[in-house]
Amino acid sequence: MPKICVSLPATSLQELEFLIKNSLQISDLFEIRFDYLTQSEILNSMDILEKIKSKSIFTLRSKKDRGYFSGSEKERIALLKFLFDSNPLYVDIELSTIKSDSSLLDHINKDKKKILLSWHEFENTPSDIELERKIEEMISFTNMIKIVTMAKNSSDAIRLMYLYDKYPNVNLISFAMGDAGMISRVLCTLVGNAPFSYASLKTPTAPGQLSVIQMREIYERIERHYSRNEINF
Repeated sequence: MPKICVSLPATSLQELEFLIKNSLQISDLFEIRFDYLTQSEILNSMDILEKIKSKSIFTLRSKKDRGYFSGSEKERIALLKFLFDSNPLYVDIELSTIKSDSSLLDHINKDKKKILLSWHEFENTPSDIELERKIEEMISFTNMIKIVTMAKNSSDAIRLMYLYDKYPNVNLISFAMGDAGMISRVLCTLVGNAPFSYASLKTPTAPGQLSVIQMREIYERIERHYSRNEINF
């Protein structure tokens, strides 16, 4: 069964505890959206996360990357280093961030295996050539990368699936946002080699994001179909 990472956009430590409790039985991995919390709450959240951080992706998205962190970029970099040192499964860091701050790059070079390098295009899906150039740039930093675009049509979503054939040795997570991209969130772990896909617990954190219950039902239906036809899944 493909793995699902559930995004948890808690706006308080109490809500974080609640969301974790309600997602434990239905989630393989957890994306902790720290940009929804205050800086002091981020620093005080590790006790709550202790039991799941080995299965968590820590994310601190800036406003320019459609996140909600309200502090300065200097403060965000310091917090990213703190999150990195907290030893989660991965820390999601944007390509633009890692390129703009050499101190952060030096810091994470201590253990590149903990980095999930991401790049988002919120308006459209670039050409195949542009997407491949972006991947080539990203894998110069790490082999674990995420490319997410906005699909204007189903063709955009399908084009992202071809990236898996072109980069079979990259730990690639690639799918499209928006209604037209919804199918790619499912297919990326089936026709692609994405280690996991993303879902919401209830409220989507991105356009076109399915709930974890919907994702589970789709994967289970596919698995039952293949089992009935005696094809290995």
